[in-house]
Formats: sequence, C-alpha cells, structure tokens
Amino acid sequence: MADSGALFRCVVSNGSVSTTSNAARLTVIGPTSPQFTHNPVDQLIGVGQSATFTVGAIGAGTLTYQWQKNSADISGAKSASYTTPAAALVDSGTLYRCVVSNGSGTATSTNGILKVTIGSVSILSNSGFERGTESWAFYTNGSGAYTVVPAGPWNPDAARINIIQEGGNVQLYQSPVTLETGAEYLLFFRGLNSSGHDVSVSVQKHAAPFGSYGLLGQVFNLDTAWKDFSTQFTASGFTGVATDTRVMFYLAPYDSANDNFYIDDVVLAKVSSVAPPAIASHPVNKGVGVGKTAVFDVVASGTPPFSYQWQKNGVDIKGGTGPSYTTPAAVVGDNGALFKCIVKNPVGNATSNAATLNVSTTGLADNRMTPASFALDQNYPNPFNPSTTIGYALPAASYVRLTVLSPLGDEVTQLVNSYQEAGYHQVRFDAGNLATGIYFYRITAGGFSQTKKLLLVR
Repeated sequence: MADSGALFRCVVSNGSVSTTSNAARLTVIGPTSPQFTHNPVDQLIGVGQSATFTVGAIGAGTLTYQWQKNSADISGAKSASYTTPAAALVDSGTLYRCVVSNGSGTATSTNGILKVTIGSVSILSNSGFERGTESWAFYTNGSGAYTVVPAGPWNPDAARINIIQEGGNVQLYQSPVTLETGAEYLLFFRGLNSSGHDVSVSVQKHAAPFGSYGLLGQVFNLDTAWKDFSTQFTASGFTGVATDTRVMFYLAPYDSANDNFYIDDVVLAKVSSVAPPAIASHPVNKGVGVGKTAVFDVVASGTPPFSYQWQKNGVDIKGGTGPSYTTPAAVVGDNGALFKCIVKNPVGNATSNAATLNVSTTGLADNRMTPASFALDQNYPNPFNPSTTIGYALPAASYVRLTVLSPLGDEVTQLVNSYQEAGYHQVRFDAGNLATGIYFYRITAGGFSQTKKLLLVR
C-alpha cells in the first residue's frame, strides 16, 4: 500500500541524445474482502492458566471479528485477539478460530489448538515431557541416552533412558527448583522399566555437599507396565527459600545393560495446592448388540494427574485403568451390568455414577434406552494403530457430522454425514494412510459440538 501514488517515468537515450517520458502514477488498490496476514497459532499452557490467540487481517473499510470455539461463536469475543478462561485438562484439543468480516465479504482463519498440560501446579518445568527434553538433564558414567518418545500413558510423550552400559552414577534430574522450608510437598510420577528394575528419587541440594532437602534416596518399585507413584515430604535442610534444589531420579545401582526406564507426569507441588478429584462428566448408559463392544468414559476435575479404576458390578476390572474403558464383546449375560469409575489423585478420590450396559439379542445396538444428553466418547484404543472405535450418544434424532482433523484443524476424513436416530452409535476409523501423530475428531449434532484428540502410533 505504501507504493500507492508513486510516479514512474523512463529516460531513453542513444549515443547522441536522450528524451524523458511523461510520468505515470501507480495506484495500489487494497483487497476489498478480508484476507489474513497471520492465523492463530497453537498454544501450550498448564491447568489453570489462560491462552491468548491472535489474528492479523487486512481488507477494505472497517473489519469486525468473531472468535469461535469448536466452530461455535464465543459471546463478546470480537477483537483481533481472544484470551481463554482458566483452562482445565479436558480443554486440551479445543479449536479456536476467528471469522473476520467487512462490507465486502467474510474470511475464516485456520484453527489454533489449545494444548493443556499438567504443569501449572507443579513447580517443575516440562513435567510431562511434552516439550521434549527441555529442562531435564541426563548423566551417566557408563553409557546411555535420554530421549523423549511417544509412549506416555495418557499424555503422548514420555522420557526414556536407554542404558547401553550400566554405570555407578546414572541420573535424570532438573535444577534449579525453588523450595520453601517447612512446606509440605507432594512428589508424583508415572514410571516403568523394561526389566522391572527400581529407581530412587531425591530432592536435595544441587551442589556439594549434596545434602537432603527433605527427600533422599526413596526407592520406588517399578514394574514392566506403567504404574503411579507418590510420596509426601517436608522441605528441610535449609532456611527460608532454597533456589539450588535438584530433583533427581537415580537409576544406579538398579540399571543394567539394555534397560529402558520410562518416566512421565513428574509433579512436585505444595500439598495445599492440590485439590482432590471430582467427577465432571459421568459415564452414560450404552446399548449394544450381542458380540459388540461398548465404550464408557469419565471426565474428572480437580488437580491432575489422575489414576482410574473401572469396575463392573462393583468389582475392579483388570486393565480398566484409563479415562475410557471398552468392554469385551458383549454376551446376553452382560445385559444390565453396571460400570463405574473410581478416580484418584494423591490427595483424594471420587466415584462416578454407574452406567448401565443394555445388550440386545438382535445383534444391533439397542436404542430403546435413549441417552439423556449428547456425548462423544474417547476413542478406543488410544493410542492406536491402525484403527480405532469412536462412540457417541444422541438423545434425539439429529443430523450428525463426525470428522477427523489434522493438528492444524484441516479436515482429514469424514466419518459420518447423515441423519441418525436417537441412541448410541459407534463408527470405526481406519488411519492406515496417515502418518504417526496427534489428530482430532469432532462431532456436531443438534447444536452440540465437541472435539477430542487421538494418537496414532506406528
């Protein structure tokens, strides 16, 4: 636009004479309908924090802005930037975009994805390793490697320490960390070892002499599957505030050649800042045919990370330890079975309402038990390769659109685009032609819209 009004002329000459043309004026006409100079970018925040999304746009006349959350207008969000309310973990995967209009037209930005981690209550940085190896250091006097891999139990990533040659001093640690003397702290982490070997954890002074700051060499018995571990301690060994603290996972003398240690969701927080869980969304009744599976899920509020234990008719289900649970193929005897989930964190627990499994002998989902509300289940299995099942509930006959989106919010495939009767429905998603990574799936039906994320791991 700065070139508008510039004058251009040409001087023509030969060996003996020259002449100059008249000047011509350049008029630059700006775009009439809105165009984006930049789109919203993904935001990574902790639980309880807010994120700000912004757009840049040009166009003729006055531009108006309307932000949308999962394609629905946000009341009052009418500027070039939008700041979210304090986020909960369940907000992770929410899509934000902006519709910009003027008298000549309308343009819609691409989606920015809100990613929420557990880091806000933890005084550690990069608690879930979602920012790679950042903030954590690895040392061994043997040989080995510290990497971040897509192997986390709930969040996609986890730390992996591969022991090539065992050493007598092997540690994964973070420093500096700030502690307050006399304060009660909670340490929580998830871990496993490929050989079932142990690990010890210390919270200590970072420099010699390496004295304890309240936790020294506590041993945790790792398994070959993910387990949750926690302990509480009183910060001590210093006065006032310590800013030279090291939080250390010590792998020796338990390590051996070819061992793989996996660590995730490391939380160090004041006990007073951790709230017990509450059930934000209870599992809903499901109807399936004989030989079919049903997916139940639960959403918890409070301070993550959470642990889950599903029960069938009051008895713990082996392996039912995630926010979603998929039943085995149903038999007639499962009709009327009650499924509920106990959600725990290190300071408390909460039990969901029981949901009923209704099994039809026709081989089709029995929709006589009409859902009380719209719902979108977490896909199962998750992570998956190469296919997974997505379930959803319709309290009334509705036109349903179920799509899979890329991390940038672009549509990858359309799973459902049709009018469907009230009831419980399932659809299979085959990702055989897609690359490893995080994707999102979104349902819109009868004014209801919800987006969840899934992880494809090859």
